[in-house]
Amino acid sequence: MARREDVKLPQGEYGPKMKALPNDRWRLFVLGLLQFGERGQTKAYKAAGYKYKEGDDLGARVEASKMAHDPRVLDALHEEAQKALKNLVPMALRVVGDIVDNEDAKDADRLTGIKMVFDRAGLHGVAEQRVVHELADDTEMLAEIRMLAQRNGVPLESLLGGRLTKQIEGEYKDVTPADDK
Repeated sequence: MARREDVKLPQGEYGPKMKALPNDRWRLFVLGLLQFGERGQTKAYKAAGYKYKEGDDLGARVEASKMAHDPRVLDALHEEAQKALKNLVPMALRVVGDIVDNEDAKDADRLTGIKMVFDRAGLHGVAEQRVVHELADDTEMLAEIRMLAQRNGVPLESLLGGRLTKQIEGEYKDVTPADDK
C-alpha cells in the first residue's frame, strides 16, 4: 500500500455541506483537495484512506475524479474554501494597512490600498452619466413613435415628455437658447 499523505479532520464545527457528506472519508477527501489543489485529486483520494491496488493509479485516478465532480463534494469544497478565505482576512487587513501606512511605498500602491479600503467600507466614488437622446431631429423615428403610440393607445406625453410631444403634434416652438444646441 502506498504511503498516505497526512490530512487530518479539523476539530472545529463543520458547515451543513460538509456534514451532508456520507462519511469522514469524504470529508478527508474534500480537505485533501483543498490542501493538494485540483491536480491532487488522486493524492487526496489516497490520503482520505480509500483502498486501491498497489500500482493501480489509473483506478484511483478514475475514482478520485468521480468523487471530485460529485455535487456534494463541490458544495463542501465551496463551503470549506469560504471558511479558509475568511480566516485570511486579519492577515490581509494587516498587509493592506502596512501598504497604506508605508510612506516609502509607491504612491500608486498606497492609493490602490486606500481605494480598496474605501470600496470595502462602502465609501464608493460617485459616477455620473449623462444620456442624451437625439430624437428631436429624427422625424422618421418620431412619426413611427406617434403611429405606435396611437395604435396601442399610449399617450405620447407618457412616452416622450412635453417638448417632443408638442414637436410631433406640430405645436412645437424651439425655445432652447442658442448656447445649448
